[in-house]
Amino acid sequence: MLPSLVPAALVLVSVLAGVLALDTGPLPEVHLVPGRGGRYRASGTEGNPLFPSADVDLPRERAGLDLSPEVLAGQGEGSLFLETVVARDGSVAGVTVLRGDAQGEIALLAALRQQRYEPVRYRGRPVAVSVYRLISRMEVHSPLT
Repeated sequence: MLPSLVPAALVLVSVLAGVLALDTGPLPEVHLVPGRGGRYRASGTEGNPLFPSADVDLPRERAGLDLSPEVLAGQGEGSLFLETVVARDGSVAGVTVLRGDAQGEIALLAALRQQRYEPVRYRGRPVAVSVYRLISRMEVHSPLT
């Protein structure tokens, strides 16, 4: 029985070595969001965006965001933690406030929704990407002399 186990073990080891050699690495992180009927939306769409990784670049703005003094002078204080979903065409599909007071920052959120980006590609096709941002408002005072 022992002579037949040695070739079987060698076959098993060579199959495992082949699997490890052909592995292309991990795929980008994907979170699954059930759609209608409990089905999962396709990965890389606006309903199930990818996250930036080694294979998926961060979206680049087409033009810098022009924030007027009215937008920057919002009534909110503190920090906003946001999730921005950049659609496959480079438009902003949504801005979600994850932490902070969005009521005082309505003008800022509207300006962020107007941003335009270069479309992000993954394996040659345009994909939606989810990006997290921290926007902090800080008041600076000069030292008393």
